[in-house]
Amino acid sequence: MKYCVLIDHKADINECVEQIKLDWKETTNDKDREIMIVNANFGRKLAILCTFFTYSSFVFYNIVIPISRGKVTTEDANISFIPLVFPVSKYADALHSPMNEIIFSLQVMGSSLSYSVASAACSLAAVLAVHTCGQMQVVMNWLNHLIDGRSDMSKRVDGRVGNIVRQHVRILKYVIVVCCYFLLLLSDNDRI
Repeated sequence: MKYCVLIDHKADINECVEQIKLDWKETTNDKDREIMIVNANFGRKLAILCTFFTYSSFVFYNIVIPISRGKVTTEDANISFIPLVFPVSKYADALHSPMNEIIFSLQVMGSSLSYSVASAACSLAAVLAVHTCGQMQVVMNWLNHLIDGRSDMSKRVDGRVGNIVRQHVRILKYVIVVCCYFLLLLSDNDRI
């Protein structure tokens, strides 16, 4: 479901990515670029952590637990099988080989896809949120130079105020799109 929601809102995600590209292209000041680099590195580290923990839970829940239990032997029949993560006894006889191994493999592949989508969605959300924080820090840096100015800013105070307000409005529009994205990720998929 989450994959379908992401595909359905592809335009919003592209808008956020294009905004990030534009912010990087328009940054001319070294201090502003340094702020953005620090935040980009932090966002990258958060994305790596999201991916690591998501796939760790996938491996633990879908592979380690079923295999560590070993093959289960039934008392009433001479059958041994790998315990499955998701029950499928209503749909197929998963107790006998090779059906047990096939269903186990299909469940691992399906879970892998599901966890990949979750990992990508959470990583993207982390990067978008950290970019927003970085842009707010850039605006705060501009506010520090509101009175005295700097070489890449307008010569007049009212010009600098106008640039700060425009940048702040751009950030707020970006935040609205990012918040909608977060709500989509966190919402109950049945209600979307």
